[in-house]
Amino acid sequence: MDRSKLFSAPSVSLYIALLTVVGLPAAILPRVGAQQGPSDLDLMKGGWFVRSYEEGGVSLSPEMTRDWTFRFDRDTVSTKYVDGTATKGRVKLDPATSPKGIDFLWDEGDQVKIVRGIYEFKGKELRICVSRPSKPRPREFSSKYRSDQSIVVLARDSRRERKEGR
Repeated sequence: MDRSKLFSAPSVSLYIALLTVVGLPAAILPRVGAQQGPSDLDLMKGGWFVRSYEEGGVSLSPEMTRDWTFRFDRDTVSTKYVDGTATKGRVKLDPATSPKGIDFLWDEGDQVKIVRGIYEFKGKELRICVSRPSKPRPREFSSKYRSDQSIVVLARDSRRERKEGR
């Protein structure tokens, strides 16, 4: 085989054209779906306190939510309620949807209760709107009177933020 013909002007030009059209943009442009910073699970990680809670259009007083906390760690979530009871479960995110989807899978003995919702980061807060178990995922952040939806607004659980926010 004559190797001099492999690098002739027409074949090199064709190779450069193919590299420009196919290979170079793929090397330069970010990959579709490539991670561009911390994931939403990373942003959720840690402790949060309930700044406000509304269920079916009715808001709970700050006294009722003062000691209610959430803790996210990777795909697990735990809550501690005002009365001291606690629940644990898993959380699944779908950040590709609009609004972003969140599913809570709460452990209840031998069964798992699935609560579907949506979420958004708004400033330093995390807003979550959920439907009652077995109800469809909310389409918007609302909790109208007698609806099956609840909105919880979470803020980072630190002493400084608790003093400033309460």
